[in-house]
Amino acid sequence: MRSEQRWSRRQFLGATSLMAAGTMLAACTPKATESPDAQPAQAEGQAPAPAGTSITIQYWVFWNQLAACEEAWRATDEWKEIESNNITLEFKTGAGGDAGRTAVAAGTPCDVGDLGPQRDFMIGGKLLPLEDFISASSKVSEDMFFEGNWADGVYEGTVYGVPAHECFVRRGLNYNARMVEEAGLDPDDPPTTWSELFTWHEKLTKFDSAGNLVQFGIDPYDAEGGTGPGGDGFALGDAWDFTWFDSETGTFNVNHERMIEALEVMSEFYRHMGPDNLQGLRSVEGQGTWGGAYNAEVQAMILEGYWHPGETLHEKPEVSQYNRATWWPMPD
Repeated sequence: MRSEQRWSRRQFLGATSLMAAGTMLAACTPKATESPDAQPAQAEGQAPAPAGTSITIQYWVFWNQLAACEEAWRATDEWKEIESNNITLEFKTGAGGDAGRTAVAAGTPCDVGDLGPQRDFMIGGKLLPLEDFISASSKVSEDMFFEGNWADGVYEGTVYGVPAHECFVRRGLNYNARMVEEAGLDPDDPPTTWSELFTWHEKLTKFDSAGNLVQFGIDPYDAEGGTGPGGDGFALGDAWDFTWFDSETGTFNVNHERMIEALEVMSEFYRHMGPDNLQGLRSVEGQGTWGGAYNAEVQAMILEGYWHPGETLHEKPEVSQYNRATWWPMPD
């Protein structure tokens, strides 16, 4: 492992963002009192709606959890103000993955979306440029956001998305203090390097008499340990401080020595558990990735974002009371 680790401001902020890429943004529609000259250009082939006509704007996201927020959002003054202008917001969750891609391919996409593969839609020319809407908006401007967050919604100089829903630190180490203490470890002294994390992983991983995995420390590619859902970069590149893709030239550098080192370190965690063992444990209902096994307390640690403590409180309050959050481990 390396003895030195440095993150640039750009790399740190780039690791914090999840972009909501959409074809238009309701919050970017100019107020009626603003100058007509500030109105965004009408999309090609789209006729303006007659005065007094009710307009429905479809607003889809790939998370299911946000359904729990809808009632509170609809009660806000902002939502009520939008709908007082003959605009109906049709909110839909769980619309990412195949559902979102199928709708786009069929020519029936939502008007505004955070469907997961935003970068794919940008490259494929499926999104509407947002500069005119942003320029006319009193709600959204570039200077409101971290540089790295904003940049992830830009492709080849064109803005296709603005930060939404998740716009802060996406990567941290969360752990169950009760499980850590029962393993003879100090929950007040969390690991700061990958070798220290592996020591915790060894002590937290348990097998039954037949050699089956019944509890493990961490699955390093779980959740934010892999490639984030918002096209916000490769976690290993951020943690080991190397550039695996040059966006200007469109070239990859996956044979980088630090990437090889990072992959070898990650492999040690799986060798200790046994990949088949992990697959078997994961196959049990309720013990999946992105918090399932953590909530079931068969997984002691998870690489997650700033939302995780609140999400765990909502999903499993009895586990949430033991949740601790700290920084990502760094290479030795």
